[in-house]
Amino acid sequence: MIPGGLTKKLQVLDISVNKSFKSHLRKRWEKRMVDGLKEFPKLGNIKRASSEEIWDWISKSQGYLPKSIINNGFKKISTDFYSRSFDDEGDEVRAGETNRLMNHLKTLRLAYKF
Repeated sequence: MIPGGLTKKLQVLDISVNKSFKSHLRKRWEKRMVDGLKEFPKLGNIKRASSEEIWDWISKSQGYLPKSIINNGFKKISTDFYSRSFDDEGDEVRAGETNRLMNHLKTLRLAYKF
């Protein structure tokens, strides 16, 4: 469970992985569209990509992502979170909850090492 008010601070995939993954996936789709125009069908509609082709794009896009992207996401999260000033008691409580969450992630070897 993510402590209240911290969801946007702890979404590592949104901060690091998704943009790069979607960019690679889109490049493959755009290449498919351009290549599909070369094989222009009778009715003018480009042939739909097969499920196998789409899974291939996903697999190749995922394989392209370096592991450092996730580490960089955790670095960004920790920098953004710990650089904040805590003005009220609610922020201090959330900071404690976040520290417990980050310590738990460390035990699972999922978090960036601080």
